[in-house]
Amino acid sequence: MTPVFPSATLSESALFNAVQVLPNTLTGLFRKRENLVGMFDGLDTDLLAAQVLADLRAAHPGDALWVRVLGVRTLLVFGEPLLREVLDRSGSLFASDPDTKLQGMSHFQPGALTLSHGEKWRERRAHAHDALSSGPLAPHFLSLVAKEIARLKERSTAYVLDWPSFEDAVTRIARQVILGTRARDDDELTAHLRAMMSEANRVKGLRRSRHYEPFYRRLAHYVRVGEPGSLVSQLRSPDPSQVTHWLFAMADTVAANAFRALAATVNQPSVLADVRASLRAPTSVSDVDGMGALERCVHETMRLWPTTPMFGRRTTAATTLGGVPLPGGTQLLIVNSFNHRDPRSIDDPDLFTPDRWRDARPDYRFNQFSNGTQGCPGSSLSVFLMKAVLANLLVDCSFTPLVAAAQKPLPLKGKLGMAATAATNTATMPWRAFASGRFTMRQLEKIAYDPVKAMPQLTMLLKALPLTMTFADPRAGQRRIVEGRPMPYSLNYFTLRFAMEPLRV
Repeated sequence: MTPVFPSATLSESALFNAVQVLPNTLTGLFRKRENLVGMFDGLDTDLLAAQVLADLRAAHPGDALWVRVLGVRTLLVFGEPLLREVLDRSGSLFASDPDTKLQGMSHFQPGALTLSHGEKWRERRAHAHDALSSGPLAPHFLSLVAKEIARLKERSTAYVLDWPSFEDAVTRIARQVILGTRARDDDELTAHLRAMMSEANRVKGLRRSRHYEPFYRRLAHYVRVGEPGSLVSQLRSPDPSQVTHWLFAMADTVAANAFRALAATVNQPSVLADVRASLRAPTSVSDVDGMGALERCVHETMRLWPTTPMFGRRTTAATTLGGVPLPGGTQLLIVNSFNHRDPRSIDDPDLFTPDRWRDARPDYRFNQFSNGTQGCPGSSLSVFLMKAVLANLLVDCSFTPLVAAAQKPLPLKGKLGMAATAATNTATMPWRAFASGRFTMRQLEKIAYDPVKAMPQLTMLLKALPLTMTFADPRAGQRRIVEGRPMPYSLNYFTLRFAMEPLRV
């Protein structure tokens, strides 16, 4: 008998779309929408999604599950053995260009490495790996970081560090690292790219953006010049298509992860003390490399709050996964925000435990930079820059989180961990939701197949779930970072603010 993976029921697929897929889609697949991030953060849908996924795993034993994702039959992949199999065969049998990603990302970076497979992928991957292996350039990059963080401290208003000023500093660093010092103040280049990424959030019905030609004209100029000391100076060819990905990945990802890492670190005294024990003014690459405690905090932050909550793969031909046949064109989905905290395979998944990163071996359970053949070629450079930014901030300054005056109740009652949901069966939750007759299977079917058009039904479903949902103040996230306690499932970097003052020795 041919082995098969279990399938979620229609009602389970509806719930998964409601609490996992739709919030991540509406907040922006390519460029985050600040207002919607705040709304879903207040509803704590990340925690609700984790509870639903934990229940799905309990109801359907195994490491993979068929669900309907926006109407498309998709295989959710959970367990480490299957994750390893998928990621080790990415770029060939499991391509990283599922339909949604291909349609949206092609709007602003057609021909990118992340949309490639087969021979094109191998060629582009080799180019990217060579250009991003920036060992000789690291001292120059470190000096750029030191200058920009010094300017950030000087410009901070009333000694307050907030997201806009931090993002601006990291974006200037990224432009100089990638394109050279001439690009430091080219805000117009970044504005064009961000506008196209915001447009790409729609995914469907996209046309050539009015920002496309101006952006690539400016970018091609920097690539042709190839300023010494920049990443583009190391390109084998004058093709700017890969550089686009570096610009948004380095600026957005480094900024978000470093800002969250700052919040997680300064809120926990013993963690901060451990970081400061090896902290010094980073004047050399070896100084940064020696900050092991800080690096572990960065990785643990990315585990708890991955900037890529989920990512997809697509089979390029008929193949097998775990011995189960899969037809060509099968869509697969890996949900980092759940897998990184899966209580079945991770000890104390909700605790901030940097020491879990002392083992440097690849761990396929954690995919903040992905793993396998399509692991991020710029991961080492990104971690180096995050450590350099944080070290320059922490070496002579102390940071006190600034949050709302009063914390509202947590959105969901009960223990802040997925283990508390063991008694809840996802399959029965929708039935409770419309047991009164106000909710029908036809409405659930709309949610499973076209959630975007089913917003009224989604709203009703969320309100009817047998859980207490209170709109929480998203700025209260930092209050919930308490040493030795479960970390919140979301940490909205848009709302993080710190009082900054000279460090008292």
